Amino acid sequence: KDAYSSYYKTIQRSSFLIDNLVKDTEITSLSDERRLEVEGEARLSRAMCHFALLECYGQFYDMSSEYGIVVITSASRELKTPSRNSVKETYDAIVKDLDFAIANAPAKSVHYKFSQTVAKAWKAKVLLYMGDYANAAALAMEVMSDANYGLENTYAEIFSKGYNSKEVLFSPLIKAYAERAPVLLGAYFPVGNIKNIADAEVADGVDGDGEVVKNYDLRYKFTHIDGIFLGFPNQKYAFKTEKEGDQDNSLYNMRLAEVYLIYAEAKARLANSIGDADAVEAIAKLNEIRGRAGMPDKAPATIADLLEAIRIEKNLELHNEMGQPWFDMVRYFHDDIAKLTAIKSTITSKDQLILPIPRAALAGNNALDQNPGYGN
Repeated sequence: KDAYSSYYKTIQRSSFLIDNLVKDTEITSLSDERRLEVEGEARLSRAMCHFALLECYGQFYDMSSEYGIVVITSASRELKTPSRNSVKETYDAIVKDLDFAIANAPAKSVHYKFSQTVAKAWKAKVLLYMGDYANAAALAMEVMSDANYGLENTYAEIFSKGYNSKEVLFSPLIKAYAERAPVLLGAYFPVGNIKNIADAEVADGVDGDGEVVKNYDLRYKFTHIDGIFLGFPNQKYAFKTEKEGDQDNSLYNMRLAEVYLIYAEAKARLANSIGDADAVEAIAKLNEIRGRAGMPDKAPATIADLLEAIRIEKNLELHNEMGQPWFDMVRYFHDDIAKLTAIKSTITSKDQLILPIPRAALAGNNALDQNPGYGN
């Protein structure tokens, strides 16, 4: 409920800002160029929130589904009861805002603010979800080629540097634990899921050996010790006590490693066989991320193996970062409940792949339909 209302509050604030920026009223402190930049930032904010809502509360994995979300693209000063948009209509609205941001947001910025490159990264992700793999790969390549960004030499440096990391595309500056995301989306999976994956990645076949985490993929130890989720603080989210000289904290909404893996997946889905150029490029990007984490290269034998290797890599690389491994799992296996159950045993129905619309939202809007399987 808190996540649902918070995203819509941000959408409304963005829409009010956009509405006032495009009026003829003079804003003496803003040049015409800066006015367009601010509108680009507001449209990117609105697009990101619509996308987050679609991931959580809509059938984002099915372009033909009627179960999108309520899309808001204008400031509302009166009580309205809009019905849900389809998934395609929702994506179309998101892409329209992202295109404006790509054209008009600041060309570059500090990593806790928006920029054209951030908008390109988000659009690459959206296009991947939509199945537009060629354009997703092309945009991801533009982001990877931006000289203002680059992979850190080690996985640890991303988190020790926080939002100052050259790898971070967008990491909002926060002052305290209370300003974290309203819902910890990284907690969708049981702890054993990431533990087993991290253990299986070690080539010597030795089981993980507890607190030293010596025989796991080392990325696991940043949030887990001996199968236990550390909570906060941990090595990804330190939430340091505020004192003079301390850097503020960060949450990682998007960083370059994810863009590498977006590119890898898009190229893999374009490939006809494991030996063609698209697959070779996908494997190269996959192994670049693995190499940075100190893990050996993978050599998938089939396209199916390659796609699964990319999904697992995103789980290892991005666990506890805005729930990406969960959404990937849903995208990959939404039509195969048996595979979903094998990963998370409590999933027995496709209805569980999205959250229910909160009762408070239904009570305030009689045109709003609940998601399948949840009643009212």
